[in-house]
Amino acid sequence: APPPPPASPTLSSIRIDEQIVFDGWDDHSLPPAELPQRVRRVRVEFGPLSHQGGLAYQFRLDPQDDAWSDWSTRADLEFTTLQAASYTFRVRVRGTDGQVGPETTWNFIVNPPWYRTLSARAVTVLALFALIGILVAVRTRVLKREAAVLSQRVEEKTRDLQTAINELREARQQVEEQNRLLEAANARLDVESRHDSLTGIANRRQFDLALAEEWLRARRQKAPLAIGILDLDFFKDLNDAHGHPEGDEALRQVAKTLQGTIRRPTDLVARYGGEEFVFILPDTDLAGALSVAEDVRARIEALKLRNPGGSQGHLTASVGLVAAVPADGLTADKLVAAADRALYAAKAGGRNRVRTSEAGGD
Repeated sequence: APPPPPASPTLSSIRIDEQIVFDGWDDHSLPPAELPQRVRRVRVEFGPLSHQGGLAYQFRLDPQDDAWSDWSTRADLEFTTLQAASYTFRVRVRGTDGQVGPETTWNFIVNPPWYRTLSARAVTVLALFALIGILVAVRTRVLKREAAVLSQRVEEKTRDLQTAINELREARQQVEEQNRLLEAANARLDVESRHDSLTGIANRRQFDLALAEEWLRARRQKAPLAIGILDLDFFKDLNDAHGHPEGDEALRQVAKTLQGTIRRPTDLVARYGGEEFVFILPDTDLAGALSVAEDVRARIEALKLRNPGGSQGHLTASVGLVAAVPADGLTADKLVAAADRALYAAKAGGRNRVRTSEAGGD
């Protein structure tokens, strides 16, 4: 008989921003979660129930995704800037024989902002009715007084008109001030949406946008473009031994080192996710990129951040590197995939080293 399909994956950790809301194996009965509207990051980690090797994962977030993702060996996923809606996270696993096991799901809701809630709208309607009632009462009282004394009516109307003019002027100033504050807040939100909240460098979204722009520019100018993917070796050992605060500080130190080394105005350094970083080097061939990558690797090792999992007792990094001139049949995604293959080669070769790969190769 053929081997049975792999078991459905199990959610091992769910993190909302920097807070862990679930940590441990589960029997697929996670209750739906309600998340605040200002949630910035949802990170889900998952894994199989067995120790079978060669497993691949496929996931999607309904209704945001139209289809399943590509198969990947990564066992974690991160979502940012989720809009208010009801979501279902779905993940399934494929065995080495190609059989696909049943999926695991987790339902959660991102709540709308307070001003879009039913209670806020009800308060607005009640306030409007109250305002109308007050205006009607005031107007009735004014009309009665105007009927009694014509001169007093003229005086009151003049005074009311002046008051209205002053209130309108103040209201216009308040609206202008609110618009200014709103524009400033939108500008801050745009910056925050493009930068990693922990390290302050560009995030995955900004990397994707920059890569698309640089790829088009390199294609027009027939210039080389280099990409590097950096992964911190045995980073989990550092977190397990010394705690996440020290791990977060290590990530900040590495990000600062990357920015201090890769600092041309056209270059970009970004946090790719977890302990992975990426960098884009426009107008740079493989030899030049290799020199930069080796410098980055050496400077991270020179930080001597303690890590019990490292071969020297401190934190090191592995780098996958690729460079190419855009051509027919070659895409930016293939360039990233080639850098990822080079990273795996660097880890398989002993870590704390730089490896290169051919763009578009299998």
